[in-house]
Amino acid sequence: MMMITYPLHLLYKGITSFRNYLFDKEILKEYVPEVFTLGVGNLTVGGTGKTPMVNYLIRLLNDRHIGVISRGYGRKTRGFLPLTEDSTPETVGDEPLMMARSNPGTRFFVSEDRVKGYELALKDDPGIDTFIFDDVFQHRYLKPHLRILLSDYQRPFYQDHVMPYGRLRENRRGAARADVIIVTKCPENLEEQEKQAITRRIQAYSRPETPVFFAVYFPEQPVNERQQALPYGEEVVLVSALANNRQFYDQQSKNYTIKEHFAFRDHFRIPPEKIREILALRRPVITTGKDMIKIRELLSPGDLPHFYVPEITVKMEDYFSNYIRRRMGFV
Repeated sequence: MMMITYPLHLLYKGITSFRNYLFDKEILKEYVPEVFTLGVGNLTVGGTGKTPMVNYLIRLLNDRHIGVISRGYGRKTRGFLPLTEDSTPETVGDEPLMMARSNPGTRFFVSEDRVKGYELALKDDPGIDTFIFDDVFQHRYLKPHLRILLSDYQRPFYQDHVMPYGRLRENRRGAARADVIIVTKCPENLEEQEKQAITRRIQAYSRPETPVFFAVYFPEQPVNERQQALPYGEEVVLVSALANNRQFYDQQSKNYTIKEHFAFRDHFRIPPEKIREILALRRPVITTGKDMIKIRELLSPGDLPHFYVPEITVKMEDYFSNYIRRRMGFV
């Protein structure tokens, strides 16, 4: 297998490195928006926790009028669309819709073209004073004022390789574009010595002045549509379509006895016959927020209370908030 993937890895690495070279030398031009923008992204294909981090930033900056622009992965439409009460996973994608329903005071938009998306979003709502771009690190035609790079604690970018040999979208040296690097999904009791060791490994690829922060992701006790919590210790069924289904299993197995886990590829639309199979097991079902967005439409009102979703809470160092606000010019 390596004989096949390694030459492809070299080819893909060469193409992405040449593209970055064209931007670095300003042969290809980057657009810098007038309104302050934060870009959240990664070097890895999925699984670094972008959605919980965007939610965290929205709540951190709750005194701003925020617009969030995503690609809308998995949607069946194209072009620019603002999210409305009538939006569905088919029209805007599962993750933007999930975030929009969790943050009713924030404007959400989807657009493959981030520059056009920014211009049309500002035309749609001129009062927006802060934009957050979701998954924008490789979309170099737009240059956010603050590029936030995420790296999973369990699979850091500095130990990974460019696709298809590994899971990196580009060379590790891409980390040099980041203004902030956040190591996500860290253990709660991460020692300072290990933080320093991780920071040194990251700084082999980042700019020397780029700060490194550490984030802990807490899955809260799952609740259903009635906001009823699922008691710990129950026998349950797991349903997930994630980049890292194993991580979801490991989190929930700490508090529940998992009788079966229906695991699918990231953003997969679970078919009605599979939902009927899950319901036939007659056990409480724990699923993710973005999967529940798609599953909900397949359930009867009587089935909805049997499905539970754990909200993900992000905990950062206390000085992260001040750092972000200072970079935005608000402190």
